[in-house]
Amino acid sequence: AVVSSRVREAVVSTQSTGGHFFSIMLFVVLSLALVVGSSCQTSYYNYGTDYPMEMIPSAQSVVSGMLEGFDLDSMKYGLDMISGEICNKPSKCSQNMFYPCECAKSFNKFDSGKEECKMLPCTIITAVRDNIDYLYEDLSNAETYEDIVFAMRNILNDIIEGGICPCAKDLFKAIGGCMKAPILSEMVDVRAYNKIMKSPPVKKIWRDLQRPMCDCGLIDMTAMYGIARMMDQTRAANGTCLDKTDFITGVMADAMEMEGPSAFRDFVDNVASAFWCVDEEECREVMNEEFNNCCTRGFLKVFSKKNVRGVMKSGMLRGMLEYVVEDVDMKMIEKMFGQVIMSLKPELVCPEDGIYGEYISECDENMEM
Repeated sequence: AVVSSRVREAVVSTQSTGGHFFSIMLFVVLSLALVVGSSCQTSYYNYGTDYPMEMIPSAQSVVSGMLEGFDLDSMKYGLDMISGEICNKPSKCSQNMFYPCECAKSFNKFDSGKEECKMLPCTIITAVRDNIDYLYEDLSNAETYEDIVFAMRNILNDIIEGGICPCAKDLFKAIGGCMKAPILSEMVDVRAYNKIMKSPPVKKIWRDLQRPMCDCGLIDMTAMYGIARMMDQTRAANGTCLDKTDFITGVMADAMEMEGPSAFRDFVDNVASAFWCVDEEECREVMNEEFNNCCTRGFLKVFSKKNVRGVMKSGMLRGMLEYVVEDVDMKMIEKMFGQVIMSLKPELVCPEDGIYGEYISECDENMEM
């Protein structure tokens, strides 16, 4: 009874920690968007002079919420138990709690021509197990958002660069075979999954994504450090180039007045201009280094017109959106999405500014697929 109780604790802790980990990542990347979104419901006039700092929670409070109720010992026990079943390379496939027979068979047939790819699930779970102590300690001691991103660097590098990237070519095929396991097929529509993953647009997007993700890593590709520094400096209201207090003020005011598709287009243009087209040359250089480098531009190439149009024509996005909205105007959505992507390219937003175009040719050549 004691063993089974520990097993249940370990499994629950493992699942909840996965949610905590990805919640941290999503918070760092999307935090500014959440600030803007919440402003539509809360008037910024209700805040005092330090309202940007009040609206962005402290890094300590975010970490405290993420780690609340987290049991490191149970987590480690669960990871040891799972890795023991996944990494033992049984000569005969057998059903077990964490690694169904279908998964073992599917990954054993990995077509990438690399022996390590057959052990990819083991590589991933081992990376989590080996880094969990450091991750927990670094997060517990984090005082800034930059500290949070720094805490995730090793575990992300081991999983993505050391595990996924060498085996990226046939990854979704192996996962599809794994989903045939009864315990997984009850939760996932395997046919729908295979249809989506085998569709030309998704296959091309995955190919395009591999270059920036594997050359730069997830953190640099998505400018997580830059976003984190921007949040820290805005909270501090220290007047540096990444202090976006005035920017947030303007965005909040514009968001409250936004109505209809045309207003949204104007809103995106105004936000992009306020973000990129700063007066000080020094600050434009900082923005360029943080958010317009070769890694981030490589990531933006994934969202090319060809890729976006392919997804739109495939009907996949329509199917997902129709769960939320009954009448979906896909042409309007394509235009809006395209405008948002263009707003992330400062040489288009601020064409008169030569600094933003300085490294474009070099980056685009280096990131050619």
